[in-house]
Amino acid sequence: MNEGDFSPILRCHVLKFNGSLFESNTAQPLSLDQLNLLIEAADARWRDVEPAIFGTLLERTLDPDERHALGAHYTPRPYVERLVIPTLVEPLRDDWRNALAVITQQVNAGDTSAAIEAARAFHKQLCNTRVLDPACGSGNF
Repeated sequence: MNEGDFSPILRCHVLKFNGSLFESNTAQPLSLDQLNLLIEAADARWRDVEPAIFGTLLERTLDPDERHALGAHYTPRPYVERLVIPTLVEPLRDDWRNALAVITQQVNAGDTSAAIEAARAFHKQLCNTRVLDPACGSGNF
């Protein structure tokens, strides 16, 4: 992320984006106890944790001057939803309703191959939808 390069994990070119956060890639030494804690944390059910907790933790760990210089501010979920739902979620739901109507009509007409193709077309559209998290933070955006 600091320099932009091909990512073998994502199998695509990642553009450079950095607010000085990624300029050092030096690994910090960890003790065996710390490694075990990380392994334990990796096994936890993080999907059950509200992301707001991480945003709050991030803000509170930074010195106020450093936080201001980085522009690091956690955006609460209601603010994110106020922006994302009408601009992304609702249009995609409308597109899905339209696709589903076409698919249903084709299935009812006995044209399952056309219905499958319509479903695949919507799936392709959904897979090609890209969203840039303007904060690159907790992922709420």
